[in-house]
Amino acid sequence: MSFVSVTFVVFLVAVFGLYWALGGKRRQWQNALLLVASLVFYGWVEWQLTGLLLLAGLSSWAAGRVIGHAPDKPSASLAFWSAIVLNLGILGLFKYFNFFADNFAAVFTAMGWRVDAVTLRLVLPVGISFYTFQAVAYVVDVRRRTVEACRNVIDYLAFLCFFPQLVAGPIERATSLLPQMRTRRTFDSALAVDGLRQMLWGFVKKVVVADSCGVIVDQVWHNPAAAGMPQLWLASLLFAMQIYADFSGYSDIAIGCGKLFGIRLRRNFDTPFFATNMARLWRRWHMSLMEWFRDYVYIPLGGSRHGQIRRAVNILIVFLLSGLWHGAAWTFVLWGLFNGVLVLLSKRAKQSSADFRPADLLLMFVTTMLFALTFVAFRAPSTFEAFRYYHLMLTPSWVMPYGWHALAYAMAMLAVEWVSRRRAHGLQIVGHGALAYAPVRWLMYYALVMTVIVFYLSSEQVAFIYFRF
Repeated sequence: MSFVSVTFVVFLVAVFGLYWALGGKRRQWQNALLLVASLVFYGWVEWQLTGLLLLAGLSSWAAGRVIGHAPDKPSASLAFWSAIVLNLGILGLFKYFNFFADNFAAVFTAMGWRVDAVTLRLVLPVGISFYTFQAVAYVVDVRRRTVEACRNVIDYLAFLCFFPQLVAGPIERATSLLPQMRTRRTFDSALAVDGLRQMLWGFVKKVVVADSCGVIVDQVWHNPAAAGMPQLWLASLLFAMQIYADFSGYSDIAIGCGKLFGIRLRRNFDTPFFATNMARLWRRWHMSLMEWFRDYVYIPLGGSRHGQIRRAVNILIVFLLSGLWHGAAWTFVLWGLFNGVLVLLSKRAKQSSADFRPADLLLMFVTTMLFALTFVAFRAPSTFEAFRYYHLMLTPSWVMPYGWHALAYAMAMLAVEWVSRRRAHGLQIVGHGALAYAPVRWLMYYALVMTVIVFYLSSEQVAFIYFRF
């Protein structure tokens, strides 16, 4: 079920009403309703795949119970490794089987050995990368004793399957979300209203900005050779804007939706395009994923404790794994490698001061363009097409560029985020500015809602990009 659909609006209203009707009851009823609603939400299109979601949830919950009951016994180690292998094994099977099978066949064919094509093609379950990482983190945290094992299976499954963030994050930690599931929530009107504002801002990002940029990007990638050099550069920038507006828009909708149920989800993006180098940008981009890799990969590998060379290797490993997490293709590996190298180079450069300087505008632009260039590999259907696109970007040719309206929408989005850069989201009301007056606020809400509706009705709907991962 997509956030950008009438079906979701009806679903959300129904669940919201039932949820708060149970507000005076025990919180187990609230969690049970959230679990049922989450399974309906996830299984709306492919209900058979809910079995994998429940398997990940039940296996990690059971492992946590065993580890928590007897942390120093051999049974705890067995439960820990069983849950890790099972969850990562399922992720590897469904996400990477086709990739490795195709590459093995290609290698053997290149060696002159005839290999029959693999006929088994596995469908990638929506959101499997997100809920698998969340389940693995829970088991590791219980083993590390940074979180208490959850006794109530309904509470745990509500934590793992919470529908706003189930299919595209943020990747929640048990230390933050699980305690909220263990307490009864009472309706907070101020929090709910702020959630609606954040959801509206997310819809604007997705429907107005991301989908408008996506139309231009798809047209250019259909035939890059005919686009001309200026158009290729513009399209690379527009794709960076598209994927940001698409993914951070989803995150805003998810976080805002959580607030409607009295649940606070973590922030996933913090104005990344205002960073002055690549290292800072990656501390603001998909923060829940990068912090997961930091805590469960980078630090266990040694982090920065064993010299500069080891630190550089660990950073490259993290970014290569991040690329593979995004997709089972060499283009994603290349994208991860590019970003890892750029982060290492930026860490060696002299850091600017914390105060804003006019020269930082140039650094922001350069950083954004470097990031956009890496996304050529992310968007390309193959590594050959990626390098072909890079070659065409450096080949002088002139065709009148188009798509400036999409860039204007993206710049308007960034302007709002610049003004609200110290706030939680673009429409958060703070202080006594113009938006403190109700008539001004409601006029803005009306204008934005109508804009979203007009764009929604006048264009073909595109699924959120990160649904693929």
